[in-house]
Amino acid sequence: MPDDPARVAWAPAVEYRTYCRADRQSGERRCGPVQCGVQPNGRAGCKLDSDTAEDAALPVALIQQQPYVTMPVQRWTPGTRRAPWIAPATGTVRLEGLLFVPGTTPVTLLVQGVHRLLYKQLYVAPSSAGAAAPMTVDLAVEAGEPIYVAFYAKASPDHGGRGPGGRRL
Repeated sequence: MPDDPARVAWAPAVEYRTYCRADRQSGERRCGPVQCGVQPNGRAGCKLDSDTAEDAALPVALIQQQPYVTMPVQRWTPGTRRAPWIAPATGTVRLEGLLFVPGTTPVTLLVQGVHRLLYKQLYVAPSSAGAAAPMTVDLAVEAGEPIYVAFYAKASPDHGGRGPGGRRL
């Protein structure tokens, strides 16, 4: 099931503990531990431990940064929207069928009620030729509860799954 970006928060921060700058007199590269704080002029800044009084303070934004971090997010392509199966009574029902997993594209089976995930399973074919995967799932349901069955993959899979009561998905 895809993550809700509104519920995921992350604020990474990078702070250099060691920094290098060119020596003002020799032009040589000089590195060392860096300390940030209020400078004698009253402004915030950072200095290397080896800095002299003539060396200008480095901007805090140079030493403490909030990086832009990217990560590829898998986009799921759902199949055709299905109407829910309505549980006729409280109890256990069985979902069974045969799912074709195409090539190297993993398929995720989700069985959901309203506001609850009943079952989640990832199916992966053992070879690039794909494979038929049998599925049998026992679900505890409540009378009148709508049950949604969905398959997600990067590409739409062909599937022969059947829902509770033998209904074709």
